[in-house]
Amino acid sequence: MLQQDDVRRLILQWAGSTVIPEKKGAFQPPPMLNPTSLTRDEVISFVQHLDKDGDGHIDITEFCDFIIEGMSLSVSDRDMYSEQSTLHQKLMSIITNVERRLVAMTLSEEGDGLLSTTTSNELNNSAASNTAGKSSTSESTSESTSVQSNETAATATATATATTLGNSETRLMPVVGSEDQNLFVVKEEHYDVALRALFRNYDEKTGTLHADALRELMLDFAADSKDGSLEATMEECNMFVRAMDRDGDGSISEDELVLFFQKGYSLTENKRIKFSQRSAMHSKMMRVIVMTETSTQKRVEAVHQLFVEHDARGVGEMEGADIGRMIRSTISGVEVDGEEVENFVRALDRDGDGSIAFGELLFFFLKGLAQNLQKREEFASRSPFHLKLDLLMDAMRSRAEQT
Repeated sequence: MLQQDDVRRLILQWAGSTVIPEKKGAFQPPPMLNPTSLTRDEVISFVQHLDKDGDGHIDITEFCDFIIEGMSLSVSDRDMYSEQSTLHQKLMSIITNVERRLVAMTLSEEGDGLLSTTTSNELNNSAASNTAGKSSTSESTSESTSVQSNETAATATATATATTLGNSETRLMPVVGSEDQNLFVVKEEHYDVALRALFRNYDEKTGTLHADALRELMLDFAADSKDGSLEATMEECNMFVRAMDRDGDGSISEDELVLFFQKGYSLTENKRIKFSQRSAMHSKMMRVIVMTETSTQKRVEAVHQLFVEHDARGVGEMEGADIGRMIRSTISGVEVDGEEVENFVRALDRDGDGSIAFGELLFFFLKGLAQNLQKREEFASRSPFHLKLDLLMDAMRSRAEQT
């Protein structure tokens, strides 16, 4: 298992820029990060990001799941993930470097199908590490541990990751257009996008929420669900601001709200019940957590179905003609011209290849569907085409509710 000190060493050693070796199939460890470039808050956030069972540390399964999920992302999704924050950039660097190490290990296999002596030793180290229930990283006593020692530790972890990848029953997001179109899983970054859009409904571009903004959020959920019992008092909201306020500045930052909700999503059913029983406000917050979790799942699935329906070539990308048909068929009676479609494609096409990948379309819808009524009205008033897009959002909202 990895404690905070172990995690700090792991990030410093493995989050550096990926080095492309001159020799094909070789692996060159990334340069170690400057210790001053990694904050304590980032280390804590990393642990919270991966710690699914809430025991305060990262075990091998949690780390492997994180690496596997990251390796399954497309190039465009990786770019979007990295752009969210400096910590997300470091996390993606770790994923990329471990992935390259795995590739190097695969290419180092000899003609008779046996692993090289070095790799066999690493496998033995991994097995010993798993038996003892400890990561070799945790045995390190300083950040200046040699590159070779850190490489062996990370290789053992990567080997375990490869084993988990082969044996895991977790269904990863498929390539849209593959034969197995029915397999789909909602990923952590999908929740992240939806939650950040939710936060921005109430922060008034200040980057923080105070108790009055949290109360407004609760009122909106009460109105949307037609459940007046979700309304919260200022006293209850002040209490929860203090609970979510990790840096002690008296308000909730965007990251703090996302971490709070993500932690709620990771709780078992039994832990959710226990959380709800702590107070009336705990019960209300857990219901909001469940509502956001469920709505995001339904919206991701609805967008996935929409994409598959209109990906005419079945290649995982939609061109302008596909987008035009998608809009017209989803909001019947509304016409869009070629210029509007072209502008829409340009706005969503983050990698500049002239088409829209599933991840690009999904992030657009997750952000739009998370907007409250005020934000939707502001968006629709920007231009006639924005009004059409707002109608598209309404249609997708109804479609998701029926999923």
